[in-house]
Amino acid sequence: MAVAQAVPAAAAEFDDADLVTALAKRLDQTDVQLYYQMALLGKRDLGLAPSARSGFEMIMLRMLAFQPMDGTPAVANDGSASGGAEVNRAPDSRIANATVSQPGQPQGANQSAPAPTAQAAVKWHEPDWVSLAESLGLKGAAQQLAANCVYRRREGNMVHLEINPAHQQMITSQSQGRLEEALSRHFGEPLKVKVQVGEGALATPARLGEQREADKLAAAKDAIAADPVMRQLGETFGTQINPDLVKPAD
Repeated sequence: MAVAQAVPAAAAEFDDADLVTALAKRLDQTDVQLYYQMALLGKRDLGLAPSARSGFEMIMLRMLAFQPMDGTPAVANDGSASGGAEVNRAPDSRIANATVSQPGQPQGANQSAPAPTAQAAVKWHEPDWVSLAESLGLKGAAQQLAANCVYRRREGNMVHLEINPAHQQMITSQSQGRLEEALSRHFGEPLKVKVQVGEGALATPARLGEQREADKLAAAKDAIAADPVMRQLGETFGTQINPDLVKPAD
């Protein structure tokens, strides 16, 4: 898809050229690059998953989770689906009904609905980054960046974050800019973000979330193993529980 977006004529050489071309037109270039990185990182972490299947499913679910805010494909300036860099996404539903009065127009004229009330800003305090990252309402690459960082300090209006070397490719001007906008909106003051590459494993929201899921899975397996009915079935019929099929109830 990335090749088809960069050099459309080259897609004709692919065995599944029609499918690749169709997908390349529906997806944004930055999303394709993000999916590629997620696939590489997911493949690297497959050995850490409870099973190859659950690891693969998690990679796919992560890709599905990172969609544009309205969940629709990007649309080019000429109105056709495009994977090019210059795209116009559908308007944010929060501002879809807002109108701007023209010079000389009476205030309140031609307004189909009142503008939504903005959420009150929070006064700055040293944040719990795990909770803060989840509450910023970020999507796509910006959410991925925030989830793989840890908070270090604030100096002036600069918020310093740290990211694991394995995820440093997530640092882009676009994702960093969206994170800055979300932080500024949340705290009601202009804030900038500086992301530095750290060393070793960091207690990022993403890593802690994976650990929570692993703990829930381990608890579910322990509960099944300790269940007296399951034990009796095993003793009576000589059956065994396939651990790869055990999943948490919630």
